[in-house]
Amino acid sequence: MIYEINGIIKFSPISGSIWNVSEPDNRVNLTITNNNLLCFFINNNGVVVSREDIFDNIWEKQGLHASNNTLNQYVSILRRVFNQLGIDGEIIKTVPKIGFCLSAMIRVEKEKSAKVFCAKNDKLNIKKNMCFSFFTIISTLVIFIFVALGNEDDFHLEASLKKIGVYGSCDISILSGHIDGSNDELLNYSIKHIKQQKWKCTPGKVFLYYPEVRVNGAFFFAECISDNKRDKYYRCNGFYIK
Repeated sequence: MIYEINGIIKFSPISGSIWNVSEPDNRVNLTITNNNLLCFFINNNGVVVSREDIFDNIWEKQGLHASNNTLNQYVSILRRVFNQLGIDGEIIKTVPKIGFCLSAMIRVEKEKSAKVFCAKNDKLNIKKNMCFSFFTIISTLVIFIFVALGNEDDFHLEASLKKIGVYGSCDISILSGHIDGSNDELLNYSIKHIKQQKWKCTPGKVFLYYPEVRVNGAFFFAECISDNKRDKYYRCNGFYIK
C-alpha cells in the first residue's frame, strides 16, 4: 500500500521511502525505526498515543530499549522530513506528559504487485510475506559483500563506513551514509545479533551492519576479515536478520 498524507506527500512502507506527490523521483529514504514509527502513527491517526505504547511497539518487541530522548529524535526526524517535502506546520503533535498524536488526512492506494502495508499495533514489523523488488532494495554495497561470501578472494568496498562501536576489539560499522538515530541503539542491536550467531572477535575481523536493506522483512549483517587499512575485505560470512 501507498499512503497519501494531506494530499501532499506519499509514503511507501515497502521501500521505506517518502516523497512529494509532485516530485516522485525525489524520495527520502527512512530508517527502519522511522519507517515503523510512521506506520504506528498512521495506524493511530487522530489518536493520542503514549510514549509507553510507542516504546512497546517500536523497540520492546524487538528486544531493544530506547530513551525519551531517542524517541524525541526520531519524531523530530519525521517532522523535518514532512517539512522538507512541503507540509507546513506540525502534523505530529506533542501531547505534554502523555505522548504524540498524528493529525492528518490519510488516503490509501494500492501498489502494483505489492502486498505491503503498515501492520497493526500488535504486529508493527512488516509482514514476512511481503513482496519486494530485488533491484529496489539491494544496494551496490551489499552486492559487493555477496560476491565475497565464502570466497577467499579479497574485494574493495567502494562506500564509506560509519563506525558505531566495538565488540571485543573488533569494529562494528554501518554500511550506509544516511543513517539517522542513535548509535547506541544500533550498537546494542548489532551486538545482540553477533551473540545470537555466536560469532567470535578474532584479529582482523570486522562486523558490517546494513539496516537499510530489507528482504522479506530482514536486515543484512556480515562478519569479514579486513586488512589494517580497512581497504580490503575477504572471507565474509553474511546473513539476514529477521
